[in-house]
Formats: sequence, structure tokens, C-alpha cells
Amino acid sequence: MASTVQNDRENHVEKQPLHENQELNRTGETDQNQVIVSLLESHEENHAPEIPSYAIEPAYQNTLQNPYRETTVTVPHLIRKVPEEDLTPRPFKSFNQILIFTYLSVIFCMCIGAYANKNAWKAKIHLGKGLYGLAQKRATRAVYMSYVSFVSGILIFIIIILAVTL
Repeated sequence: MASTVQNDRENHVEKQPLHENQELNRTGETDQNQVIVSLLESHEENHAPEIPSYAIEPAYQNTLQNPYRETTVTVPHLIRKVPEEDLTPRPFKSFNQILIFTYLSVIFCMCIGAYANKNAWKAKIHLGKGLYGLAQKRATRAVYMSYVSFVSGILIFIIIILAVTL
């Protein structure tokens, strides 16, 4: 019984109706090129609307300088703008406020403040490209590094004053 079921599976070939200009080749299957040609002919006969396919032009493909370039290619009516308030950490309303905050943090601690400023500028660049997730990530990192800069600057100032007075 099991052998007959296996033989039936091996010999079973699904038969589908052929288009007018298709012929069977030796193995009983239609030639792939003939199928494509017949589908194209039937598309022309039906006068179906021509829908452009989605292909990325070489100018908009990912590069080493911008690995997210393909995600920034948008159709104008599909652009979704996100307000800056939703992307910035709680007390800040815009990326310019974060930039000013990082400039102030440079005064307290030069190294950490410069790193925070770099992250703030990258967040602003990501926002301009439409990469909202990366912009939010860089903005929060810039704010946290600014807080660290303020605290470390105050600690260094206190240590210097204590060292001078003792």
C-alpha cells in the first residue's frame, strides 16, 4: 500500500491549461521563456494599467558615508513629520535647545562636553535626513553626557578649591 502511494506521488503532475502559443517540451513542462512571453502578451491584450515597479536608483543606494540612504528615499505624499518635542528628552522642546545645553556643558568639562556637542550635532543631522530613531538616540545621549559634564565640572572645581585652601 505504501509503495503505491509513493509511486502515485512520483507520477503525479499537475495539469494546468496552456495559453495559445505554449507547447510542452520533452519533460512535459512549459519553457520558462514561453510562459513569460505569454504573460506579457496577455497583459497587453487586457489593457491593464501599467504600474511602475519600485527600484532604487544608484544615486540613492546605501554608501559607506550614509548607510541609511535607502531609508530616506521617500514619496512626497507619504512623508510623516514627527514634531521635535517627541524626539527630544523631557525638559527640551527642540534640538537647538540641546545644542545650547551642550555648549554650556563644554564650559564645565571640555572633553565630555565636546563629546556631548558632537552627539547633538549628529542628532540634528539625522533629523534633517528623516532618521527619527537615530536622532532621538543621539539627542538623549547628548543630554546625558551634558549632565555628566556638569557634574564632573563641578566636582573638579570643588576639588581644585579644596586643594588650594588646604
